[in-house]
Amino acid sequence: MPMIEKYGGLWDVAPDDSWLLVYDQYQAATDRLAAVFLKEGLFKALTFEKVSDPQWGLPWWSPQRPEAMFDVSGDAISYVERLTVTAE
Repeated sequence: MPMIEKYGGLWDVAPDDSWLLVYDQYQAATDRLAAVFLKEGLFKALTFEKVSDPQWGLPWWSPQRPEAMFDVSGDAISYVERLTVTAE
């Protein structure tokens, strides 16, 4: 999948194309992005924050570690939503 602009930042949605994006939610208060990806019945949950790069006009959405794996989509979504609401 190609790089896209999302919420004021550049985002390479699925750089290895093996994970399917099933959920994303932007939290304006913390300027973070929550995302959940699916692959073979496993849900990968992670958050992104903007990182500036002087070569580009827009910042990049950079994944934050650690990511977490879940068997149930609702658990993965709840996890990333909690992380994006509070700035750590």
